[in-house]
Amino acid sequence: MSEPKKEQLRTIDDPFVALGPPGVAIRDRLKHLTDGDEKVLRLVGEHLGSLASGDLAARCRDAGDHDNDTWAARKQGLTAASSSRWAGTSPKPPTISGR
Repeated sequence: MSEPKKEQLRTIDDPFVALGPPGVAIRDRLKHLTDGDEKVLRLVGEHLGSLASGDLAARCRDAGDHDNDTWAARKQGLTAASSSRWAGTSPKPPTISGR
């Protein structure tokens, strides 16, 4: 009886660190801000935070009904309160094949 043929194992590449998604991390602190600059940044942060909180609450109320129509309605409401760019950061429902 002959022995089974041994297959060559693949080589393992050197480890590496995957980069995070672009545009989501500030790599440096803002410097030399005036008191007015700080106030504006805090107000904008509070406003966008409240919009994100409200959007999360709406998603929770929708329960399992996360389709493109409910997302579009949420995005339209966020656009009215901010801008389409900020509203576009609202999580979109996953695409499921066959729907």
